[in-house]
Amino acid sequence: MKKTCIGLVGTGFMGRAHAGCYVLDGRVELTSVSSLEKDQGKAFIKDFGFGSYHKDWQKLIDDPAIDIIDITVPNFLHGEIAIAAAEAGKAIIMEKPLATSMEEADRIMAAVNKTGVLAMYAENRRFAPVFTECRKRIENDELGAIKLFRINEMGSGPGHSGWFRNIEMSGGGALIDMGIHGLGLAEWLIGSPIISVSAMKTPGEGAEETVVASARFATDALGQFVCSWGIQGGLDIRAELYGDKGTLMVDHSKTAGGLRSYASEALEADSSRPHASSTAGWSYPPVDEWNIKGHRSEIRHFIDCFLEISPCRSTFKDGYRALQLAHAIYQSADEGREIQVESDK
Repeated sequence: MKKTCIGLVGTGFMGRAHAGCYVLDGRVELTSVSSLEKDQGKAFIKDFGFGSYHKDWQKLIDDPAIDIIDITVPNFLHGEIAIAAAEAGKAIIMEKPLATSMEEADRIMAAVNKTGVLAMYAENRRFAPVFTECRKRIENDELGAIKLFRINEMGSGPGHSGWFRNIEMSGGGALIDMGIHGLGLAEWLIGSPIISVSAMKTPGEGAEETVVASARFATDALGQFVCSWGIQGGLDIRAELYGDKGTLMVDHSKTAGGLRSYASEALEADSSRPHASSTAGWSYPPVDEWNIKGHRSEIRHFIDCFLEISPCRSTFKDGYRALQLAHAIYQSADEGREIQVESDK
């Protein structure tokens, strides 16, 4: 069987995550990688077995051998690459957010809808075992009618790459970096669209540091979303779902890997990781990270969809919706009022 050929654009933290997942799938060939950083690109060839490196991502799109373009570059480059890939007829998988603005998101959606290419929005939380189990239990009516959904997504901020704090490049701060995951989960878990949001935010370096938002679902369930770049002690990702028959509590960060470590002196931090925390005292090292966080299942699902010509569990339309909700939250925080949110769901 001919292997599916991958062209990966971006060699940062998330590029390495995707590449590591592809290596575990015998159905794919790591054909080419593109990066503005030549040394990183060359390292990818050595570390993951890519066939070639190109500084110019357009060469991957122009390569007739490549079936899939995987986009893990900084946010401000998403639109240009995704549109070019769609127009070339390539299947696409792209990291969050879909775009840095709704106008750019509209252009991406127009290109994908016109060409009909397979386009997956890489919302890993939808593939994380703990959240797929939550959805299963909700669908089995173990919680009954959902009354409240709460999610915290907090850390010390992305110190590994400066562009995150440049709002022109990122499209936003903590909400776009972290909170958009919860927005990508909420309607999928609850099974009901959000119809209004109300929010507050605090400023940070270049972009907002903290956002607290409330939401109302069409079922009258309520949601609360808390995200921040101003929290010390490592990532803190927790969710709570309360129904009239049951409750689910999720820790998707500190205890997710089941390992706690104590060190009397701090070890050298991994500068490539976002939201790095001190390793002195008690810490929670990641264990089987890409399985626990959902990336491995996400990548495998996408290859399944490509080979079987079947719909994705997380589409560009879902990414568009998450961005739409994020912008409604920004509008609410800026204007100090509740914002109604339209939905075609």
